[in-house]
Amino acid sequence: MWTILDKIFSKCARVYQRNVFLSKKNVQGGGDLLCYGKVYFFGAPRIQLGSNVRIWPGVSFAGDGTIVIGDNVSIGKDCNIYASKQGGVSIGDDVAIAAQCYIIDSNHRTSKDELIRNQALESQEIIIEHDVWISAGCAIVKGAKIRDGAVIGAGAVVNTEIPAYGIAAGVPARVIRMRT
Repeated sequence: MWTILDKIFSKCARVYQRNVFLSKKNVQGGGDLLCYGKVYFFGAPRIQLGSNVRIWPGVSFAGDGTIVIGDNVSIGKDCNIYASKQGGVSIGDDVAIAAQCYIIDSNHRTSKDELIRNQALESQEIIIEHDVWISAGCAIVKGAKIRDGAVIGAGAVVNTEIPAYGIAAGVPARVIRMRT
């Protein structure tokens, strides 16, 4: 009996989280969205969701830019996605993002003539194309382009373009071989 009740409560929690997520005024789309736990919003990012998106607990969306998420995308536990007005984040269809990944389209300037906290951000769009797998603990930073079918190894930092069907790892990420 407890397993039946547990399933019912879990389903109710997922429906509640989905409704809370979709009630945000800056969120559009989201057919068949499943939220498996709390999702956080910082600032006012504009989020466009495809269908069949899965968002795990602790995911945060931040900034004031646009985040586009395609169909059949899974965003793992405790991921952070930040988009500025000058940059933006685009995630294609059939993308799997593992836990604790950071996708951030901006960083601080580093002029020695001014305090870092007072310096403006530098931003550049991040593009993640279709059929991409981003393993746990990765950082995808401003200007990164991950082409169709690429795989990013755990803990990698992607700051450039990864070619279609490339398997990349390391800091900074480098292609170590191609998918066959």
